[in-house]
Amino acid sequence: MNRRRGGIDEAFTGWPEFERRSIGANGIDAVRAQRSPIAGGPPGLTDGHLANFDFVCPSDSKPYGAPIREIYENAGTSGSKRCISWTIFLFMARIVAKTGAIGMVNRAYAKSTSFGRSFATLDHPNFFPPAQLCCAIRQASRHAPRRARADGRLARCGQPPRMT
Repeated sequence: MNRRRGGIDEAFTGWPEFERRSIGANGIDAVRAQRSPIAGGPPGLTDGHLANFDFVCPSDSKPYGAPIREIYENAGTSGSKRCISWTIFLFMARIVAKTGAIGMVNRAYAKSTSFGRSFATLDHPNFFPPAQLCCAIRQASRHAPRRARADGRLARCGQPPRMT
């Protein structure tokens, strides 16, 4: 499986005014309910096995969309109606628990005891590349000193500075 790996620089293409500082990576695991039909499956899951299930993920964009679409494409099917986007984790967890769908979870949370009571991660290597986290800071513009002086004057007058 060839999962395309992006990066912080790629994610900020088109926004050169931001200085980016890497602060680490956030691992993402695919998960299933403890009583899911996939639970008794083979130890090394393939795209063909996974394509038999629906996916519930926070969005169809990075880092989820491309790897999930690739699973269905590699199995020769369309995943357009098999992937449900749901941004609220508690709802995603309920859908996964009740339907046998596959969900997404932060790797650190997947190791917790409370998570393990109801869910388990899937044995699928490199399912999602770690999501790189960064702090993006807008670089100072040529108007920054003038804006800082104006904001300072407003603050002295008892008015909060404008947020731009």
